Amino acid sequence: MQATIGGGPRLGAHLNGGISGAIDSARRIGLGVDGAPGGPIQVWSHNPTSWRASRPKDTVISKFRQGCIDLDLAPVVTHGIYLMNFASPDDALHEKSINALVDHLEVGAIIGATAVVIHPGSGVTLGVDEAVSRCALALRDALERTDSLEGRPLIALETCAGAGKTIGRTFAELAAIITQAGTHPSLALCLDTAHLFGSGYDLASEDGLIATIADLDRHLATTRIVAIHANDSKVPLGSQKDRHENIGMGEIGEAAFARMLAHPRLRDIPWIMEVPGMSGEGPDAENLAVLRRLAALA
Repeated sequence: MQATIGGGPRLGAHLNGGISGAIDSARRIGLGVDGAPGGPIQVWSHNPTSWRASRPKDTVISKFRQGCIDLDLAPVVTHGIYLMNFASPDDALHEKSINALVDHLEVGAIIGATAVVIHPGSGVTLGVDEAVSRCALALRDALERTDSLEGRPLIALETCAGAGKTIGRTFAELAAIITQAGTHPSLALCLDTAHLFGSGYDLASEDGLIATIADLDRHLATTRIVAIHANDSKVPLGSQKDRHENIGMGEIGEAAFARMLAHPRLRDIPWIMEVPGMSGEGPDAENLAVLRRLAALA
């Protein structure tokens, strides 16, 4: 678990520009500059809409790693490409997804990432139990193929809103995936506030937060949570839709974020914004200022 700044949560953002542009993006939104604290970051290590495997140049890696030191950007996580579907019944897509995850883990190790965040996927024509098994099989395969990889990142399963046949909408489903994957120590979690809200976890109310944490601890108390994606929600509770909103401007609201940031189960986990931004260009200084203000209320 990462240290906190001034006793409060460690706050950061998904940074635009991939590995090559992340440090400039961090400076632009106010992470680690002009006396402000650094924080956790998330980056795309690959084009999120392409299958093409790639390796960053040595000069890009050096600039990124030195920039993270200079601005105190830690931990670093990467996000898997959107095309991967570990629960797919299509054998070709299933194998392609495993290969892509292996590549993500290799690049993550090169840049010093703590974890690769992935969506468990959609069963498409499969029932939940079959989809869970397919996802677990993919995770076991990727971990076996990278068993000797030095500095291998964790694989963090992200909570999902539950649209269509996606899995990972409940803590019980995520626990089933991890259990069937052998409860491997390299498997972790990434919570997403908008996704949890969309799937039916009432983060907006005090009682709902208590119930959410109780369900989390009922199923996944011993599983490491590497990050929380801090996103308000454009859509109502239980909508099963994934629609991010700027902090405090959606259905979850500022008071709820202040409660979550103060909660002993959540406050020491790295918080990473994936908000649309005030100008629609992604996480920005304005949202970071709101999150910092709400954290200070704890």
